[in-house]
Amino acid sequence: MRSRLILAALAFVLGLLPQAAQAICDMTLRSVRNVNFSGSGSYNVFATSEAGQTIFIRVRHSKSDACSYFVTFSKGQSGSYDRAMSGPGAVDLRYQFYDTPSKSNVLKEIPEATASEVLSGSFGTASETQDLSYYIAIPPGQMVPAGNYTDSITVRLYEGTLASHTQRDQATFSVDARVDDVLQMCVVSCGAPFDPFATSRTMAFGTMNTGDWREIDLLVRGNVAYEVLFRSDNKGVMAQTGGKGEVPYSLTLNGATVDLTSGLVTAVTGTGPTPMGGDRYHLMATIGSLSAAVAGNYQDNIGITVRAR
Repeated sequence: MRSRLILAALAFVLGLLPQAAQAICDMTLRSVRNVNFSGSGSYNVFATSEAGQTIFIRVRHSKSDACSYFVTFSKGQSGSYDRAMSGPGAVDLRYQFYDTPSKSNVLKEIPEATASEVLSGSFGTASETQDLSYYIAIPPGQMVPAGNYTDSITVRLYEGTLASHTQRDQATFSVDARVDDVLQMCVVSCGAPFDPFATSRTMAFGTMNTGDWREIDLLVRGNVAYEVLFRSDNKGVMAQTGGKGEVPYSLTLNGATVDLTSGLVTAVTGTGPTPMGGDRYHLMATIGSLSAAVAGNYQDNIGITVRAR
């Protein structure tokens, strides 16, 4: 009889035990905005430094339970962490998300992300909002077609740790960039690299003889189709300084004669984007017959223009 009373009491006590309440951290993402590189901040394909921005997002905690959290970043349209914005051509504009401007860690999503590859924080029991920052960078040296580029990214907010977590919120934003039409040209010694400051050059013959020649390279780079135009001040002859004498000469571009007798003439056309080092054209001037020339100094000025077509 005593044993039955103990069992009944034990069953009664067990039946009254309450279930443990599961703590829920009420969190939401706030101020998740689109990132835009346009206007004065447009991507310059000739820039030697990256285009970058520090962006802030917010996490709002509105219940009294204390908890930790982290935020992840999706791969975007590239399907990998070599992120890229698509544009009007076959070549994409590469960019990347980092935890800080020092670019120590690429921000990722689970399951690939490590603790240093997410944004993280924790809340106490008070309701509060915390600001998190990340850095987005577009590397320099990308010769891509002019136009608008875009990608779409999803950020997800998780309660807990990478080892044990529950998703609480998510938001999607776009990354957009504008790449403007650009063209550059320079004249350099044969074989020299592109120099944006080398916009003029002298072919000095000294004392001339028939058949003497001088050569330089013309380099054109840009992200649009282009044409190169030539104009001779003296319509293809060197004129005597302070006199009426003339010395004929020929000008060739990659071996083809440039007709300078008719004013402004298109000498060559090209397509873009070019290599970053530019399309290279070999320019040669050769002295013609001096049989009718008189002693003196002779000169011609040739203007070269590159423009989109």
